[in-house]
Amino acid sequence: MNIREPLSAPEPQEIFCAPDVVRIIHPRHEFPPLLHFPAFSTGSPTTPYGVSRFLLLDACRVLTNHAANYQEDFLASDSQGEDRLEINDTPLNVNCYYFLGPPEVEANRDYPIVKSLSALRFPSVLPAHWARIAERRPPRPYDYRISPEPSMMTDLVRRRDRVCTITACPDATQCAHLIPKADEAWFLANHMSDDYIGDYNNMRASRTSDIDHPANGILLRADVRLCLDSHAFVFYPADCTGELEDGTFVAYFVDEGYKLLPDVIHRRPVAIPQDVPVEFLYARFAHTIISLRYHNPMFSSVPDLPMVEVIRRRLQELAQKEAQEALDASSEGSGEDWRWCVVFCYSVGTG
Repeated sequence: MNIREPLSAPEPQEIFCAPDVVRIIHPRHEFPPLLHFPAFSTGSPTTPYGVSRFLLLDACRVLTNHAANYQEDFLASDSQGEDRLEINDTPLNVNCYYFLGPPEVEANRDYPIVKSLSALRFPSVLPAHWARIAERRPPRPYDYRISPEPSMMTDLVRRRDRVCTITACPDATQCAHLIPKADEAWFLANHMSDDYIGDYNNMRASRTSDIDHPANGILLRADVRLCLDSHAFVFYPADCTGELEDGTFVAYFVDEGYKLLPDVIHRRPVAIPQDVPVEFLYARFAHTIISLRYHNPMFSSVPDLPMVEVIRRRLQELAQKEAQEALDASSEGSGEDWRWCVVFCYSVGTG
């Protein structure tokens, strides 16, 4: 056997990380920061290391439940808001910045924080740079030709995407949920299925919950999927100003704990499948940002949405019932589609 030369240790070639980070400060509690982001190579001659200003503002609005419904908050370099930052395409350099609202907002100096996805109200209208893409590329049905395999979502996402949507690697790929399965109660409470999968959902006959619909999935290389599940990067619009009329999304690293993968995927375009709604990408962005924030008990909390807890309890009760029926196994059809029962119960309760 002819032995090949051993591989040398890889080194970053294009994307490097600054030794310090970009910090976002809560005006009432300066330490620890509300958020911090690594400053990677930008490709800009004027700001060689930095973070997207649009991304920073989007992240802050997620944490305060402002999103697109409230547009008067801003970033500033001082706690009084006298030196406001312009939100443009120039990356923001390493430094500390404050997230503030207008003076008439009573809670401006001690605003509460969204500490779990269960507290996030999905915005009725996406932020403008997300909404533009959603208008340009509404989700289109994909002919999955329904398969009977138990692992239906994974099988269908693999059939649709074929390769990792970021690296184009065909090997060692895995299906990743955009909205995590653990957040199914939030998914149902915010009508994510009815509003964004809707009539073109050809999976209902398969008795698969919509959180397991392929429109909520994307194919990634195994190590990239692990990074996504570890809240290391987000899918983010490449064109935030609208000047390019470009609907491209990129992978954008928000965790400084990686040395090599940022060089592989940071700011790389993502081949978003045709039936994946932009709203699901935004929901994943929000999930990642909420998971990144500091667990500081000094920050007051935005309460969880009441309907999320109601649906969560119903899911648990019905799952227990399904498990018991499976044990009894007295007749066929004992494992009914209990998640659709939850949707029905919710519709009745709010109708």
